[in-house]
Amino acid sequence: MSRWGAAAALTIDFAASSGSYTGCTSGATSNGSASCGSSANSPDVWYIFTAPTSGTVSVDTIGSSYDTVLSIHEPGFPGTSLVCNDDMAVGIRDSRVTMGVVQGTQYLVRVSGFNNASGAFNLNIRMQCKADPTTGAVSGQAGYGIPNGTLNN
Repeated sequence: MSRWGAAAALTIDFAASSGSYTGCTSGATSNGSASCGSSANSPDVWYIFTAPTSGTVSVDTIGSSYDTVLSIHEPGFPGTSLVCNDDMAVGIRDSRVTMGVVQGTQYLVRVSGFNNASGAFNLNIRMQCKADPTTGAVSGQAGYGIPNGTLNN
């Protein structure tokens, strides 16, 4: 079994278009790296996400107890991050990544910390809805594609 074989699966509740998970990187080993956040040697926890539909996925660590780094990788290339974020904004230590996904494709989600930081984390994942063309909603505008809320990118 590869080191990714033990990664927990992330699933999305289609009624809510989202899923939430909790975990802890304290005591974990470092099994990868990302392109941001000085996290190459930070303890990490990995998840496997299979896109339930093609579209845009948003993953964040809002509410975590430490300075997180979040990245998404292709299973065949875990050393290369497709997207990476350390700090959603100045002074906010939570991380958020958003990217296009293809239905049925698996992606690795890595939760780690800035400069060896570790602790308890929240991991939230949402598929953004496609705009209803009858309402005139435009991709990238406030409220686009987020059920019951707004995603600030």
